[in-house]
Order: sequence, then C-alpha cells, then structure tokens
Amino acid sequence: MHTQIARMFASTGARRAMVAMVSRASPLTRIAHTALRATSSPMHQRSPLSTTRSLQQSPTTPNTYTMSTLGEAKYHEVSTQAMESLTEFLEDMGDEMDITDYDIEYTSGVLTLRLGEKGGTYVINKQPPNKQIWLSSPFSGPERYDYDVEKGAWFCRHSGESLGTLLGREISQALGVSIEVPIK
Repeated sequence: MHTQIARMFASTGARRAMVAMVSRASPLTRIAHTALRATSSPMHQRSPLSTTRSLQQSPTTPNTYTMSTLGEAKYHEVSTQAMESLTEFLEDMGDEMDITDYDIEYTSGVLTLRLGEKGGTYVINKQPPNKQIWLSSPFSGPERYDYDVEKGAWFCRHSGESLGTLLGREISQALGVSIEVPIK
C-alpha cells in the first residue's frame, strides 16, 4: 500500500505539495511521505533488512562494496590494523618529504594529520559504537566508512570510494606528488 501511495505523489509538483502538508498531516499522509522518500532514490530501493547497498558506478568508484556485520572484536582488529598501517605510512612519508608544518599524531584511536599550508588538517578516528572509521577532510569534508570483510576495505556508502583511495587522491593533490595509501 505504501508504494502505491508513494507512486501517486511521484511527480515533482505533487512531491513539493506533499512535503508542505506533512507537518500538519494525518498519520496516513506521514506514512505516504515516508514511503515516497524510501522509493524516490534508486540508491534507497532495497529491503530495510539488507546489509548490501548498490552503489552508483563511476570511474573513481569501480567497486560495489557490501557492508559487513562485524562483531566487536573483529571491528577492533580491522580498525586498529587500518589505523596503525595508515599511521606508519604517513610517518614514513613525512620523514621522506620536506613539508613545512607536517605533523602526524595517533592517540586513543584518533589520527590527526597536518599537511601544513599545502593541505590543511585531516582527522581520522575509530567509531566503535557504529563500527565505522570517520574522516574529516579539509577538502571533501566529513565522511563515514564501513568495512567490507570480503574485500578487506573501508568504504563510504554514499560515494562507494574506499578510504585509501580518497586519502591517496587528496594527499597527492595537496602535495603535488603521486602517493598510494596502503589501506583499502
């Protein structure tokens, strides 16, 4: 029934009118609005019980990732491994390159990377309650990354891009050199 109601309001004009009505609407209209939002975007057309999200393909996001259900121990294992690998790589990179005001610090699950004048500050941290890694980038802003066990990758559900790919691209652009971050 929800899908039928949502289809009735599928046109853009009807959608705007419906959004205006929702705040003062009956419970049935609110249900229709919820159904419309759930069916409006192809990205959201999936079962609410599914843990797989089909991602739009583009040249920078060739993979379709599956959000895995991680136990607490497995989450800490893979997130700690990713953060430590990233920290070691960035420390070695800083030692090899002469970057003014370059600094990296990893404490209590929070990695702070300062690229100085060239690239701003990145903050990458573990989020155990959500079993995610969160990134705050001076270029692309904040994003959350889930883990795909089969591919061994931390990926963004919105863009489909892996954490390593995004960091590699942005740091390369900021520093003017090509780097490949050793995490997925």
